[in-house]
Amino acid sequence: MRQVIALVGIVSPMAKRIQHPVRFLWCLVAIGAPAAIGQTEYSLDDSEGWVEVARPEPGTPAAVIAEARTALVEGNPGRGYALIDRWIRETDPRTDKPRIKTERGIEFAGGDPVWLPQAYLLRGDCLLAMDQEWHALSDYEINIAERFPESEVFPIALERQFEISRLYLNGLKRRLFGFRFESAVDDAIEALLRIQERMPRSELAERAAIEVMDYYYRTGQLELATTMSDIYLTNYPRGQRRVEALTLSIKANLALYRGPTYDGSSLLDANVQIRRLMNLYPIVAEQQGLGETQLSAIEQASADQLFDTARWYLQRGDKPSAKYTLQRLVRKHPRSEAAALAVDVMTDKGWLRSAEEFSEKEQSPMQGPPTADNLSDDTPSENPEQAGSEAVQ
Repeated sequence: MRQVIALVGIVSPMAKRIQHPVRFLWCLVAIGAPAAIGQTEYSLDDSEGWVEVARPEPGTPAAVIAEARTALVEGNPGRGYALIDRWIRETDPRTDKPRIKTERGIEFAGGDPVWLPQAYLLRGDCLLAMDQEWHALSDYEINIAERFPESEVFPIALERQFEISRLYLNGLKRRLFGFRFESAVDDAIEALLRIQERMPRSELAERAAIEVMDYYYRTGQLELATTMSDIYLTNYPRGQRRVEALTLSIKANLALYRGPTYDGSSLLDANVQIRRLMNLYPIVAEQQGLGETQLSAIEQASADQLFDTARWYLQRGDKPSAKYTLQRLVRKHPRSEAAALAVDVMTDKGWLRSAEEFSEKEQSPMQGPPTADNLSDDTPSENPEQAGSEAVQ
């Protein structure tokens, strides 16, 4: 009931400012915020309507927090901030401001620290409503998450951090000297990573991991995107967005491959991941175009890379290494276009008497996967000396 009453006070004064992303975030925060401890409570009576049943005693921390929250939901966050900030400075022993004036001078007021997490959350909410989300982030992070991890407002503070960080990752600049021009992406990513550390395997931590992964992929930081995808799939094997994480990782690995002259390890990862996607989610694999066609393209690219490596060996005059690489190419990717080119090169070099002879050899099954042992004897010689003279040709 208290949230309904607060919502009535929020909508009218805040509706005209909803266009701004931070203020829009504050509207969502205020609507979903839990009622403060000690707030005035009402009950619905059949005859008299809404009847006040509890009110904080004046002068108590509950009364101060209730008054500040009332000012906030009535569209006056500046007044709410002034009230709660003054109480915090008089109560929190960590503040370095004068506390309270007594007959003996300025002394620490010694307020009840139990109320501090609620007070800091409320001060952060006031700052958020005043379009000062950066300073609000400090209250949520430093004054709640670090100091009061066992308080009931701890998960609420992390939720606020998540929403602000998501705004920063989607283009909102930090305000500096009255203007928004400074990027806060690094701070946002750090905040999202800390959320995963503080609430591991929670729904909020899962959402934070997805946000970071999406940002890296969206901005072309593909290696970091694959890393975050692996972290997500490891921590949340049954997560709601595991399919999205797997497909994103596949696309990132495919995009990391820059050509036959570059590292091709990402193709190997993509090959394994595509087969996994086909086994677990065949419909998704078909919809995303990550099936046999893509595996065939990966095979062609891997074959091209081996052929390019063999050409490099030939340019350096390293014929034994070139021969071994070409043989490995044909063994691993016999149906590729590069395999046909490899056969032609080996035939021209005299490493094969004819392509037909090699085709006959390929029809015989291999024992085990291709290795250095079963690839180096494709052209057997009758004696070691003949084999050595043949490699020098």
